[in-house]
Amino acid sequence: MNSAIDPEMLRRFFCFADLTSEEARQVAGLLSTIDLENGEMLFQQGEPSTALYLLISGEVQIRIDRSDGSRHNLVMLGPGAIIGEMGPLTDEPRGATCIARTDTHLAELPYRALDAGLAKGDRWASRFLMATAKVLAQRLAALNRETLSMVAELEKSKSSVRTEDELERLRRRLLTEWTF
Repeated sequence: MNSAIDPEMLRRFFCFADLTSEEARQVAGLLSTIDLENGEMLFQQGEPSTALYLLISGEVQIRIDRSDGSRHNLVMLGPGAIIGEMGPLTDEPRGATCIARTDTHLAELPYRALDAGLAKGDRWASRFLMATAKVLAQRLAALNRETLSMVAELEKSKSSVRTEDELERLRRRLLTEWTF
């Protein structure tokens, strides 16, 4: 890891797009970089959530490890994605495993740095938190719309095969539209 982060690079991420030059320098100073090779794990499901990540280049796979030992791939994320953004809000262990699928370059923001920024009233920290809340609200609104649509269709069809198809369609949509 090193901490040479270009402050202007931060503006490519929606949550930092409107930072002033000074704020971008401040946030860049809080970040460290992580380079992963293809197949290397960033974090594992169940581990403590201690940081969030800005995906600068490469691709990562997010997967769920089920209790029966099977694995379910959720989504592939590319540059511009933010990973681990729910941790500061839920204070729960990682809900999924993240593995590099190409050589990958990320910036890491420890939750303690976000907490400190919020405690000091730093604009960047409150803007990040608001952007995260907006995205989560958009996801919930999409889930509500999709659920209502699915329920209406299911009431018409009353078919269990159709129900499984609709649930699978909803699951795919929710799990592939979760990036910012």
